[in-house]
Amino acid sequence: ARFDPVDQDAVAIATPDDPALDDMVKATFQVGYRFRGTAIRPAKVQVWSVDGSL
Repeated sequence: ARFDPVDQDAVAIATPDDPALDDMVKATFQVGYRFRGTAIRPAKVQVWSVDGSL
């Protein structure tokens, strides 16, 4: 899935070999929670980033 800063908190970044993976979630460390459409706690995720930034 594509990284969404509203619902996810990037806690780690990885550099992919394939540029198509840029801004995609690599791993989820902690599940986030939503209540009635509002993010209560964002998920803690690792994100693929070609240039090493978000």
